[in-house]
Amino acid sequence: MKVPFIVAHRGAPYEKIENTIESFKVALNDGADFIEGDFWLTRDNKIVCHHDQYTGKNTKNKLRLNIVNSTLNELNSLNYFDSTHSTNFFIPALEDVVSLLNNSKGLFLEIKDNRVKFIDVLKQKLSELNFPYNNLRIISYHTNILKYSKLILPEIKTLWIIDSLYIRENYKNKITFNRFAQTIKLINCDGIVLNVESNLNENAINKLRTLNIEICVYNINDQFSTQKMIELGVNYITTDFPKLIKSIITKYSLNSF
Repeated sequence: MKVPFIVAHRGAPYEKIENTIESFKVALNDGADFIEGDFWLTRDNKIVCHHDQYTGKNTKNKLRLNIVNSTLNELNSLNYFDSTHSTNFFIPALEDVVSLLNNSKGLFLEIKDNRVKFIDVLKQKLSELNFPYNNLRIISYHTNILKYSKLILPEIKTLWIIDSLYIRENYKNKITFNRFAQTIKLINCDGIVLNVESNLNENAINKLRTLNIEICVYNINDQFSTQKMIELGVNYITTDFPKLIKSIITKYSLNSF
């Protein structure tokens, strides 16, 4: 049985500060196949990794900069000590994150920024880094970003984060699904990212498979949901606990033979 790839959500956020080099290192050491991070474009056209547009979340609002209106140097000048994790908070650039990856590890690059200029800068940066496209997945809520990405970087797989609404009980109708399928075709994406709370079952997965897309499910943080996703045959599972999920998948695989 083919098991899903493990995607480490913002690294290992329960051990280190999310979206930091330290967090990504732990996740990779814990067996993640991909690390997932959130990315923005700075005022000086640098791609940086941080969940929110403002830095307040990770500095308890003591140091609050707007990332898209700041330069990389300004972001690097933040001097905040995170007492919870006993370390300084530092926002990494894309090249810092990519430097952690070898040919067997990949990156789920979530584009939070909704400006298509981000893709133009990304294309140039990937060329400079010589990062293999097959190790990269571009994910986003923004359909304009995904559509433009496929136009500019057609070799890179894209996945649409859709919050799973159409799968819930009051969205299970032919009209809604057809509209969803039309959007998938319009933006030419390769897959979708769903919340585990979308009540996925075999029928839902089979219906999605008719669209010939990959399926990633997030918030997979326990044994029950992990085994369920393996049995449903999803392509990727995203977790906050990569070490735990790696252990569950390994044991499940051994028991399956």
